[in-house]
Amino acid sequence: ALSPTNCGYQVPWTAAFRDQFAGVPLKNVCMRAGSMQARGDAMVTKFGIEGGPIYGVAEAIYAQGDQREVSIDLAPDLASITIENRVRAAKPGLAMGKLLKRCAKLAPVAISLLREITSNQIPRDPAQLAFLIKTARLKLGEPTTMAKAISTRGGIMHSEFDARFMLLARPGVFVAGEMLDWTAPTGGYLLQASFATGRAAGLG
Repeated sequence: ALSPTNCGYQVPWTAAFRDQFAGVPLKNVCMRAGSMQARGDAMVTKFGIEGGPIYGVAEAIYAQGDQREVSIDLAPDLASITIENRVRAAKPGLAMGKLLKRCAKLAPVAISLLREITSNQIPRDPAQLAFLIKTARLKLGEPTTMAKAISTRGGIMHSEFDARFMLLARPGVFVAGEMLDWTAPTGGYLLQASFATGRAAGLG
C-alpha cells in the first residue's frame, strides 16, 4: 500500500499559537527521532509542522507507528551546559521570554513553542530549562495527505519484477520510479532514482 513520506504532520496547536505563528519558520533547529537526526528550518503551519528536518527523520517517525514524536534541539549551536550557566548567571526575576532570548538566542516562535508543549509551565531551574531547550518533545498526529507529500513509500515489491524492470506477472509491462517499493530521503534523491529506474525500464 502507498503512504505519504517526506511530508508534514498534524499538530493540534492552540488557536493562539496557530494564529500567530502559522507560516513562521523555526530557524536552524535539529530534529531527532529514533537514531536519526536532521538539521535545518522547519515550518509551523496552520495544521502542524513540515520542512527539511521533519523530512530528514521521516523513516524514524514512520517506525514509531501511532506514537509519533520528535525531539527538537532549538539551539543546536549551544551546548546544554552553556545554556545552563547563562541561565544561572541571569538576573533574578527576569521574564521567561527575555531569559530564553538572552540565554539561548531563541526567536519568538521557538519561545512560544516551548510554552505550547509545556502548557506554559516552562521550568526556571537552569538544568531543567537547558534540557528542555535541547530536547523539546513534540507529539505528532497523522501525516499530511499523499497529495501534499513530496514522495511516497510502498509500491510494487522487488520480487515482482525482473532485472529489466518488467513485471513477472505481466510480461511486456515495465515499472519505474515511485511505482516501486522504495523510499527516498529527499526530493532530490527521489528525482534521481526515478530518472535512473525510468531509463533502466526504457532500456529493458
